[in-house]
Amino acid sequence: MGCHCSRAVSIDGPRARKAQSADATASTASRKSITEHLSRAKPGIKSARIQQKDINQVYEILGDRVLGTGMNGEVYLARNKATGKTVAVKTLTTENLNSRKFELLRNEVEIYLHLDHPNVCRLLEVYEDETSVRLVMEACTGKELFERLASKKRYGEQDAAQVTRQMLDAVHYCH
Repeated sequence: MGCHCSRAVSIDGPRARKAQSADATASTASRKSITEHLSRAKPGIKSARIQQKDINQVYEILGDRVLGTGMNGEVYLARNKATGKTVAVKTLTTENLNSRKFELLRNEVEIYLHLDHPNVCRLLEVYEDETSVRLVMEACTGKELFERLASKKRYGEQDAAQVTRQMLDAVHYCH
């Protein structure tokens, strides 16, 4: 997410002492779990969306196919065991994050939990354990924009204007 207007969240409380020892420059900063911070410090966030339990109790990862990868983790397709709903689960490793990167991750999750726009993939739930944070998101169907553009022989001005408007609406909403 990383909006330039995002505010930093102060870091206080006991969390992940492993990460502090890995971050020699963070002598005064300490970390609290992402889910603990969000559920206590932000009463507007529905605590039902923030979980500190094993995600495998609720979701089944569907195969070994990776939908995407990022700097800190991978995205897999999963299914809710109770409802059968298909979702995307993004796993972010927190083991070796220094305090600054952990703070950025926490801010991203906090912002993401507040987003609700038709052109932004929705964050449904957050699960956290000792080594990772798992973001349960809507599973977006269809192809990436580039693939859709490449598959069309012609792309008219109206189509281009509509896609551009949708992207700009989403960016405007996020900022």
